[in-house]
Amino acid sequence: MPYIGKQPTPVPLTAGDLDDNIITQAKMADDAIALAELKAGTDGELISWDASGNPVAIGAGSSGHFLKSQGAGSQPVFAAAGGGMWTEIENQSLTTGETDVDYIDFETLSTDYKDFQVVCTNYLSDTDSMHFGMQLYRTAATAYDTANVYASRGFDSEASGRDKYSGTATTTTTIIFVCANQGSEANVESGNTIATIFDVHSTTIPVQVLYATSFWVDNARMVHGLGAGTCSDAGAVSKIRLMYASNKISNGDFTLYGRKITT
Repeated sequence: MPYIGKQPTPVPLTAGDLDDNIITQAKMADDAIALAELKAGTDGELISWDASGNPVAIGAGSSGHFLKSQGAGSQPVFAAAGGGMWTEIENQSLTTGETDVDYIDFETLSTDYKDFQVVCTNYLSDTDSMHFGMQLYRTAATAYDTANVYASRGFDSEASGRDKYSGTATTTTTIIFVCANQGSEANVESGNTIATIFDVHSTTIPVQVLYATSFWVDNARMVHGLGAGTCSDAGAVSKIRLMYASNKISNGDFTLYGRKITT
């Protein structure tokens, strides 16, 4: 309608001029909302939707956690990595030409992990035909078991189907064998072993070790072996030591892994 008198000066609209909920989705252009227009949130949070379809914030979780789906109809969460995953904990290397060492110590087997695995690559003895193995550090005794408390049963492809070690399961050795008669000729008869140490923190069940190995003999042929070992002393283990039954390690790469058990 026409104005009676002078037309008022136009002024911009303010937020108070608009009723609540007057701007609907239909009034918004696609791609019109930039990040700056979003309401401030908390660093590390993510946006999801609840069962009613309303937006919700997913808490940031703890450092090192991963985003875990809980399936359709449930919001994702940040959580620790699931059980059964092997995590690298420590690596030690010894290069030919360095000073030979008596053993490789892996310190502090954390209670965050239930089982442990060592991968031993291209290790050598400074003397031919040496048994390679490990000793266990008994937590309660605050010392390594070094007496004849270990039992090992192993077979290799040159043993004609016979037990490569003592032929019995009695505890008569000072290490758990994880490789038999591995050579050192011309620094090429290297051994390779994967050994798994189970349930090291149990105070009632003796620790058990399972291994697979390969090594050269006489610089001419490959030998493979399988075996297992244990210790007659029960009790939690907090360290492991890799070593030869006698003589020194002159080369090798040694990596410790741990496996978490989560529910």
